Amino acid sequence: MPGPLLRRWVRGESGLQLLRTSEFDVVLCDLRMPGLSGQEVFRQVHSLDARAASRFIFMTGDVINEKTQQFLKENGQLCLAKP
Repeated sequence: MPGPLLRRWVRGESGLQLLRTSEFDVVLCDLRMPGLSGQEVFRQVHSLDARAASRFIFMTGDVINEKTQQFLKENGQLCLAKP
């Protein structure tokens, strides 16, 4: 049985391209990335495949930001707070 496969990207555009062509069990996504934000990546993935979007877990150091809280509340995704 093969072990877990990990893919990493830094820019939202790179992640979105990979998410369009591959399937993942879970996606750990920072809300603030260069280029497309994690929110934008999530919205585009969700518009293509709601099942794939349901696998997102977000990370952010900005959990008190009102827009961040609203986004997480609206979408019901888990979020890991970074120090």
